Amino acid sequence: MDEKEKVGTAIVERERELPLDQCGHKDVFFSEDTNNFLERLEEKNRLQTLITDKSGFTHEHLHFLADDKNSLVLMDSDYGNWLNLTCYVPAIQLNLCSQKELDLLSHMMGNKIIVSAVARSKRTSSSTLDKLATKASEDISDNVALLKDIASNAVTSSETLEKIAVKANRLTKWQAVALFEVICENPNTPSHILKELARDNWSKDRLLYAVAKNPSTDNYTLVELSCHPSLGVRVAVPNNPTVTVEILDELTKDKEGAVRFAVARSKYATRDLLEKLLTDQDEMVREAARWTIEKRSGDL
Repeated sequence: MDEKEKVGTAIVERERELPLDQCGHKDVFFSEDTNNFLERLEEKNRLQTLITDKSGFTHEHLHFLADDKNSLVLMDSDYGNWLNLTCYVPAIQLNLCSQKELDLLSHMMGNKIIVSAVARSKRTSSSTLDKLATKASEDISDNVALLKDIASNAVTSSETLEKIAVKANRLTKWQAVALFEVICENPNTPSHILKELARDNWSKDRLLYAVAKNPSTDNYTLVELSCHPSLGVRVAVPNNPTVTVEILDELTKDKEGAVRFAVARSKYATRDLLEKLLTDQDEMVREAARWTIEKRSGDL
């Protein structure tokens, strides 16, 4: 370690009062500009941020930075000079960030790579995702990808998903469809939103397929989808966790073998329905029903 690194490490240790072996500051590098930066911070008697290159960035650095929102604001304004913020992404993806850290990082709307990683993280709180969705909706046409990330997160609340669905109506048809497809896949999406989307004339089969599989879809909508002209939509209905025996029974009469096959492989099909399919005209359907019965009885 050269003299510059020793000086920088000493500042870090003094300000944070943490032993060197716990924070990995051996990876911190200090250029002449960085030393000037640290001197300005030292005058305020507080080290607000750490300077590191991408390869040297550690979770401990992130932990320190999360102690003060001002440090993140400072880094954002000096982006490119002090810290390569993309270093945060691996820490987010590896679930090394706390909810506090993720909330702070969500303020960095200027860095789409970071906020996208925050939006996808299962450790991000629902309140943070809601605030992020509100910010993204301010310029919705430029943030469709970010809203899709938020909508795909299982942590996202039903209130936030409804908010995104309402805002999506301001988008072009194809942008809206892409966003609605993701919304329809989230089990937290309110049933009335799913019902509305299932009835829209311009809804695409992929969107309806997602509605048919969503456990939040109400029974009446499932009945409508079980009669949909699209084979792909009807095939999805037997795999919905809330599908009723009555719906499954009607699907055993479907003219397409693929739909009856889906019923035969459904874990929600009753024994009576499976035995009924043992006499189906399609050999693959009969075999699927037999396989499901044997699997449930433990013979497989």
